[in-house]
Amino acid sequence: MPEWVRWVLAALACYRLAQFITKDDGPWHIFRSIRLWAGVYDLDARGKPKLQTGVLFGCPYCLAVWIAPACVALALYPTWPGDLFIAWIGFAGLQDALQGPRH
Repeated sequence: MPEWVRWVLAALACYRLAQFITKDDGPWHIFRSIRLWAGVYDLDARGKPKLQTGVLFGCPYCLAVWIAPACVALALYPTWPGDLFIAWIGFAGLQDALQGPRH
């Protein structure tokens, strides 16, 4: 895979993973369970998550900061399984970005 394609797919994979974890239920509701564990839905009187983990797992922009290093590592040190992963999740990220706003 050309290097520039790997970087684009890694960026799209970072975007999709952040969206997946913060917005989608996922297979067998695994991402919803992670959000429940993190405290995303345990709100204070102002309607904000009580725990910092709740804030982190409820915000795709915040979570992407922590997902990005793994995606950068996959782009910097290419392997067959890493390329497969970023291609798979990267294409899902492209589809999500092209689909537009969620309802």
